[in-house]
Amino acid sequence: MPDAIHSYVDEAGDPTLFGRKRGSGVIVGNDGCSNFFILGKLEVDNPEVLATKLTALRLGLLADSYFAGVESFKPERPKTAHGFHANNDLPEVRYLVFKLLRELGGTLRFHAVVADKIVLAKRETERRLHDPKARYDENTVYDGLIRDLYGKFHRIADSYHVWVARRGKSDRNKALKEALEHAERDFERKFGFGRDATWHIQVSDPNTTVCLQATD
Repeated sequence: MPDAIHSYVDEAGDPTLFGRKRGSGVIVGNDGCSNFFILGKLEVDNPEVLATKLTALRLGLLADSYFAGVESFKPERPKTAHGFHANNDLPEVRYLVFKLLRELGGTLRFHAVVADKIVLAKRETERRLHDPKARYDENTVYDGLIRDLYGKFHRIADSYHVWVARRGKSDRNKALKEALEHAERDFERKFGFGRDATWHIQVSDPNTTVCLQATD
């Protein structure tokens, strides 16, 4: 049982269900709107080692003449020059990042929960029929996935250090803390005992907290 577990949380897709215009209806599956919303956490045995290796790889690529002039490598662009991000990186870059992660083997463990947005949209539509004043809150979906992600039986430790990738301008520390408290209660009800651990939560961005780049 490790004394502390370090995990890094990021998302894929988006929790959007409805168009911005009033009455535009469900837009799930349309261009620019994903069918699924995924929340993943990467447990890292040695965050310093992973961050050092990722930074060294990125700096090495920046110094490689092969990538000279590539748009995503230009320092004025908030892309590969500042941090790895799957959507922004070239296939060659993504391959090298995955290769590095594979080499770290069992020191990394990834878990994810997936929300089917078609199911969510149906549920929300029915809720609105019963309550016309009801409003869909994307943060509720996000917090529910956090609760599912940490309420399952994964490794036990004395303390958990959680870094969450920032969404928009708000860090939502209080809401995330409440979601993790719910996860603890879910865990106790499901497995019959508590983890009796301390939790440390920090909202950050991938350029500052390099290990979040690996989760992405």
